Amino acid sequence: MLSMTYATLNDRTRILIRPVQPGDADMIDDMHQRLSSNSLYQRYMQYAAPPAAEFEHLYHLPPEAGAAFVAIAESPGEKVVGMAYYLLETPQVAEPALLVEDQYQGRGLGKFLFWHLCQHARQQKIMAFDALVYSANEPVMHILRRSGFPFTQSFAYGMREIRIALAEAQPEMT
Repeated sequence: MLSMTYATLNDRTRILIRPVQPGDADMIDDMHQRLSSNSLYQRYMQYAAPPAAEFEHLYHLPPEAGAAFVAIAESPGEKVVGMAYYLLETPQVAEPALLVEDQYQGRGLGKFLFWHLCQHARQQKIMAFDALVYSANEPVMHILRRSGFPFTQSFAYGMREIRIALAEAQPEMT
């Protein structure tokens, strides 16, 4: 069972990826306050961070409802710099979410978080992720294209509706 792992980013920064804990609430809120308006819009389709209470369910998520992970930078000081989670829609299909702090974007953290999330979902026998992605969110599309997982997409109202087939590939982290 995947629980925690270390990721080494492109610039050799070491990041801890581990399950979300109730004590992470303030660090997750702090990360949201550091995000640019563009990052907020790409993730939430609004220019403001959601209220901290919106994440409360993630801190106590039972395995039959989904899983949530944070990326922790340990220097200087410990802080959340990314998060990824999925919520089950059916026993075999989940909706994923991915968020990386601006200064960690483009360094490989999104790729590591997505890979960790997919591997955990596969261990839980989840067959697919269904995602709704803002059409202009090229960083997420780059992660999907390089993930090794086949996916299909359709377009509606400026959004991409994406189905990622988790069971159809055995990708390796590259």
